[in-house]
Amino acid sequence: MQTISTAGNIARDLGVEYHQVDHVIKKLQIKPTGRVGIIRIFSPQDVERIAREFQARQTTPHPTSPQAG
Repeated sequence: MQTISTAGNIARDLGVEYHQVDHVIKKLQIKPTGRVGIIRIFSPQDVERIAREFQARQTTPHPTSPQAG
């Protein structure tokens, strides 16, 4: 049995907050493959795209902020 991929389930599986997943969905302009009421359902390919975006964020160095003098 396959788990239904909602934004909340994706967040839980990736260990991130819901709002972070929602932001990535909007940034990548991912459209849900279906809906159950107001709940958006995403394909396994969409889940992979979202996961890759979080992996890219982890490997990209953050710019250092200027130190206050």
